[in-house]
Amino acid sequence: MTGSDGRKYACMLPTTAESNLTSATEHPEPTPLPSHAVLIKTLKDRCFRLRKGYWDYEVCPGQSVKQFHMEGQQRGASFDLGLYDETLDEDYEEHYVQHFVSGSGGRRASVTFQCNHAEPEHHKVVSVEEPQAMSYVIDFSSSLMCLPRTDKASRSPAHLLDRLRSTCIPRNEGWWQYELCYMRHVVQYHQEGDVRTIEIVLGRFDFDLNRQLELDGKSIVHANPTYFLQHYVNGTSCEPLLRENRTAEVRFECNPGRPVNYIRSVEESPTCHYIVHVVTPFVCTHHAFLTPDDDLQHINCVPIQT
Repeated sequence: MTGSDGRKYACMLPTTAESNLTSATEHPEPTPLPSHAVLIKTLKDRCFRLRKGYWDYEVCPGQSVKQFHMEGQQRGASFDLGLYDETLDEDYEEHYVQHFVSGSGGRRASVTFQCNHAEPEHHKVVSVEEPQAMSYVIDFSSSLMCLPRTDKASRSPAHLLDRLRSTCIPRNEGWWQYELCYMRHVVQYHQEGDVRTIEIVLGRFDFDLNRQLELDGKSIVHANPTYFLQHYVNGTSCEPLLRENRTAEVRFECNPGRPVNYIRSVEESPTCHYIVHVVTPFVCTHHAFLTPDDDLQHINCVPIQT
């Protein structure tokens, strides 16, 4: 081809094979490690306890979760918090969740296994919370979770956002302030000094609802801009305006230019339903958020000697 300077050039576009070879040479794929599920299931024949006031909790990974009160050396009042359901497993980049269902009176529990760098070869129940009646959230610390992940499944938007798991993202709009605590809740509040005088829960994270959203292929919405969707439900009652609870949908959008996570805006539409726009660089590497420019290939040209 002839350039703007009138000189002739020979140009070559790399073939797909050459491109893949270069990519593989520059970024060799590490050998995949066992999934977190496989690693944690090595604890299947062991049980771990935590005492919290009147109650003791017993977590047997891959088996069951129990709540009971000790009377001397004997167990008194006791409740099954659920039996392990392998079909509900959630294996993320930095944590792994087992779900336990069909417990006493419909009780259920989720156990989140996370890395414990401080205590090698140690496994323990860290905390037990009951955010909703008969629904328990348990944190379990284990050195088995400290191995780096290379699973392809960990590249979904939910896995990429796993780094926000212990994060709350604020937004100040004057009299009202907002807070998104990832995979926990969205709240609206007014603060006087260091005290929150009014707090309204706009929604709580629902594991089952959001899992189904992903399975149905509805969690990634190709709009302008593309976003990853999560639903937060069962917030504070909306009475007397409406006889229902508040809900929120959180939309995670890509912004590769700013290495920070922030709430861009909060809208209420319709009444008592909120749309929270979150900007984050974490989803930008997912293929759904890539722009056409990300797939450009460069043409290499050299001048022809005449």
